[in-house]
Amino acid sequence: MEFPPKRRLHVIIVTLDDKKSLVDVGVGGASPLHPIEIKHDQPCKQGKETYRLIKDALYGWFLEE
Repeated sequence: MEFPPKRRLHVIIVTLDDKKSLVDVGVGGASPLHPIEIKHDQPCKQGKETYRLIKDALYGWFLEE
């Protein structure tokens, strides 16, 4: 079994208009600057970066850059 990398991201989850979003708390290096709606495999373009959340059955949510 291949394990995911041990990289961690400190976030909070906010709910606005019945939509949940991931918000980075700003600790460390490069990270999303704006909230990312929590939806599986939906690209979220922010400047030159594109982020997406992927849900894994075993490990939960992953933020891909």
